[in-house]
Amino acid sequence: MSTLSTEVAFGEIEIGIKDEFGVVYSADGKRLLKCENDKIEQYEIKEGTEVICDEAFEWCEALRQIIIPESVTNIGDYAFYCCGFQQIKLPNKITRIGECSFWGCELLKQITIPDSVTSIGNGAFMCCDSLEQLTIPYSVTTIGGGFVDYCKSLRQIRIPSSVTNISDNPFSANANHNLKIEIESSRFVVKDKMMIDSIENRIVGYWGHKKSIVIPDTIESIANAAFHQCNSLQQIKIPNSVTSIGAFAFKGCRSLQQINIPDTITSINDSFFSVCESLQQIIIPTSVTSIGKDAFFGCKSLQQITIPDSVSTIEERAFCCCESLQNIVLSNTITSIKESTFEECRTLKQITIPESVTSIGKDAFYGCKSLHQIIIPDSVTNIDCRAFEGCYTLRQIIIPEDSIERFRNMLSPYPYLWDKLYCLKKAISNEDTNDSTDNLPF
Repeated sequence: MSTLSTEVAFGEIEIGIKDEFGVVYSADGKRLLKCENDKIEQYEIKEGTEVICDEAFEWCEALRQIIIPESVTNIGDYAFYCCGFQQIKLPNKITRIGECSFWGCELLKQITIPDSVTSIGNGAFMCCDSLEQLTIPYSVTTIGGGFVDYCKSLRQIRIPSSVTNISDNPFSANANHNLKIEIESSRFVVKDKMMIDSIENRIVGYWGHKKSIVIPDTIESIANAAFHQCNSLQQIKIPNSVTSIGAFAFKGCRSLQQINIPDTITSINDSFFSVCESLQQIIIPTSVTSIGKDAFFGCKSLQQITIPDSVSTIEERAFCCCESLQNIVLSNTITSIKESTFEECRTLKQITIPESVTSIGKDAFYGCKSLHQIIIPDSVTNIDCRAFEGCYTLRQIIIPEDSIERFRNMLSPYPYLWDKLYCLKKAISNEDTNDSTDNLPF
């Protein structure tokens, strides 16, 4: 295996040896540094070359034929980026295909990866529009993210059981709608962008528009963004064998209507169900202790939800823009309503803040234009700026009788709330709260 670097150091090209075709080599001839002739149409790399350096033939769009000698063991990152050849034969001693090595080779139809290769870098064959077939040998142990993304002509690919390290993002959403991905090993957890079916001792991934998925009970974890933007997915069944689900797991699943969260899950991570526009109802099990940032952001069909007392933390924007949310029961263990937690929950009418809460964050109820009543306990010691901005139908902020002055002081430092302070005073002082909104200063 070559230990020579694929990175070209500053000034190295200037002291290199340029041949008659405009291709620059290192002084010892072991590293091809750069092709400075972007009009080159065909080229045979010199015998004895061991490394094709990063970006060596980048943007050589006229290059239609290239011959690589058996001495080459390493192809650097972006080495053949946007080249114009239709086929290429890799040498039998090559061990690494670098990141984005063949990205944008739109005419490339055929390439054989020799069984000496152990790793394929991120985006290695991305945007190879004409690539119809790619066989990964059993020598490969590592595959990078997006390595065949946007290969429009590729219909099937097999990930051999030799692969033990696969990126958290091997296939990007909406890149290959018709690509069928077969994974031989049952050792993998569910990885990003792979939809799965239950098949004994195997995981088979499909890129098609599946509507229903059953995860087999051999799976223990679901990685970050695993089903990100699976727009046709309507329902998914998760077994109790799954003990962790990563952030962004179901983000952008706009058709998702039904999903169960097993009681083995302890956290609903960041952007978990963000922009799941069709999700109307969900049950959070008592095993869950925290709800992450943007967890239900933009779930505009979600109508009601109960937060069990096991949940002690709800992060920023957790229910922001849940336009249909009318009822929510908060747990008695949370200590704060954080920034923008219920911002733009336009149909939320009433909410009771638990006595465990000590602070209401910035923009917490911003734009909750249907909110008529909110009950705030004596435990609250801080109400941050714009907490109730845009709550145009708010009539009552119900607080303990002996806390009137303290709540006035909490709200008075914010001048942009002063025009609403009159309404708050009426509720605080038990004045008539049934006046028309026309009489309100906002």
